[in-house]
Amino acid sequence: MKKISQVISVRHIFRLPLNVCKGLSIKVLFHFITKRFPFVIKWLQSKVIYAPRINNLKLHKLEAPLFGSVFFEVRTKCNSKCEFCAASTQNEVRKDTSMPMELYTKAIDELNMLKFSGGINYHVNNDPLIFPRLIEFIEYARHSLKDASIGIMTNGNALTLKLAEELVKTGINRLHINNYT
Repeated sequence: MKKISQVISVRHIFRLPLNVCKGLSIKVLFHFITKRFPFVIKWLQSKVIYAPRINNLKLHKLEAPLFGSVFFEVRTKCNSKCEFCAASTQNEVRKDTSMPMELYTKAIDELNMLKFSGGINYHVNNDPLIFPRLIEFIEYARHSLKDASIGIMTNGNALTLKLAEELVKTGINRLHINNYT
């Protein structure tokens, strides 16, 4: 009975002829409607995915739902030779570039304006520990985003006791070490 009522209600919403809906499963009908009326996907996303998240975060209905994590690639270089990785020393073809402090502070300041409290992560096709200004970057994030969780993923090749102590003092929440070589 539920299947028939769902088909009928969908049929009436989109004014589909009865012969189009007759005998179709909900899955086939859903596929047909989403191909023919793509706005249905957006409507379903807003009601099924975003609305519960907005309610859970106690956001105003007109505010966009916030993302949970931000990843920074502070330098385009790595110091490892992982065969599977495009950023490893033998595979990297990009120019060695570091993120300018101005760009980083702009991103952190904008996150602060959003009252961001998710994860700030340092890793993406690089090893953040070989970035000379990493401590300065983390200090700025920790000062600006007090409720954010700060994490680093590294291969550990550049990790020293002194650097580990500095990272702890800056207020990181996670240090994940993966050494594949």
